[in-house]
Amino acid sequence: MMKKISAAIFTAVLLAAFTSAGAAGEPKEKQAVKRTAFRKTVQGEVGGIGPDFISITYEANEATGYSRDVLLSFDPGNMLIQNKKALKDIKAGDIAAVEYDEVTEDGRMVRIARKIIFVKAADKATEYSTFDSESFVPPEPAEPAETKEDKGENTDE
Repeated sequence: MMKKISAAIFTAVLLAAFTSAGAAGEPKEKQAVKRTAFRKTVQGEVGGIGPDFISITYEANEATGYSRDVLLSFDPGNMLIQNKKALKDIKAGDIAAVEYDEVTEDGRMVRIARKIIFVKAADKATEYSTFDSESFVPPEPAEPAETKEDKGENTDE
């Protein structure tokens, strides 16, 4: 009788061990992806515009040279343009407002422009109005200023 009870207890303990080990060995459920989305609007000077992006300078201080910019990507087929006929009519230096979605997923943020609202034309023409990666050629670097050594002057004073 004692052997039967010992065997039953041993079997119960062994079964419990396998059951708990099996549950621990199973992969845990994936945690739900944390996703937030907000619709926002920014207004400022168009710093650059291309076939699938726009840069807006929304805060600038000429005295200190400090400025804040935001770069927004978009799908040209889904972009709404207001107060202009086409995207190519908006140039760098123009004032525009951009409605965009700010989507955060697992700590990674993406900003996607949905609507560009033209507000005002640029006060003066800018040297580069649009960016086209195929035809953009950067300007030649400026010549360095002449130093006293270049002029042949004595620099030992």
